[in-house]
Amino acid sequence: MSTIAVVGAGVIGQTYAGLLADAGHDVSIVARGRRADQLRMSGIVLHRDGSTTRPRCRVVDTLAEARNAEVVMVAVRGEQLPSVQAEAAASLAPIVVCMSNPLGQREAFEQDVGAERTVFTFSGIGGLIADDGSVHYHSVRQQPTVVDAAASAGAAVAELMGTTALAVHREHQMASWLDTHSVFIAGIGAAVLTTENGAPGVSRSRERARQIVGAISEAFDALQGHGVPIRPAALRTIFGRVPTWFAARYWQRQFGGPLVQVSIAPHVLATRFTEFPQVAAHALSLVGRDAPRFRSLVMPCASPGHEA
Repeated sequence: MSTIAVVGAGVIGQTYAGLLADAGHDVSIVARGRRADQLRMSGIVLHRDGSTTRPRCRVVDTLAEARNAEVVMVAVRGEQLPSVQAEAAASLAPIVVCMSNPLGQREAFEQDVGAERTVFTFSGIGGLIADDGSVHYHSVRQQPTVVDAAASAGAAVAELMGTTALAVHREHQMASWLDTHSVFIAGIGAAVLTTENGAPGVSRSRERARQIVGAISEAFDALQGHGVPIRPAALRTIFGRVPTWFAARYWQRQFGGPLVQVSIAPHVLATRFTEFPQVAAHALSLVGRDAPRFRSLVMPCASPGHEA
């Protein structure tokens, strides 16, 4: 059993806190405002595939209240990361897990927290929070929970995540994985935001799907040209190594299915004025000016004034 403090009470924070508590760990969750009030009244309520669980976690206002935490898990949106970074750095926990894509803040996070105790991960679930505060989540078949295998505490975190019964992948090129993810999500998210009727609109248009496949394939070419391997390799296969007609048909199905409509689109829509513009701007900075179709797709969604 580990003593764990989870900072962030969104879908990711509540789900992993709940799954870890159900696995027998001692878990506190840091929540504030209305979400904290909801959790104190009703607790964490997780819905998945028709079943409901109510894991027992302590609700605290600050990380300092989660005394003796052996593992701190930071599960906040990218634009919120700087505000909790100092709090995580000040904790005495020997392991600090960043579950967000830190975008351009990766080095700063490691410097503040300490590279020897930082482990970057990425969640393998998607979902939403209902009006009553309960979480409806599902496992993303195409993406297990990803853990930086090269980190000092990577093996320990992978083992910890494995106790949740979620699939876990140990990634030896985590920096490249995070950069690939930024470009991929920027392209898919921009398609959701700029296509009439959003994700369902893409699922009904073979031509729109072809445009998106071409733009992301071009961006991956640019990433590789800048020395960044595409991780996982399956993304390089579907964006660039199979015929475009096949990839377009595949992504039409994904835009009409849970991968986009449940795992990606709700988060993109909820953060279209907060985190997502930063994701788009970061992706543009990664590919530079070598991907004009990708830039045309993503630029309208990037942070105002972005110049890559």
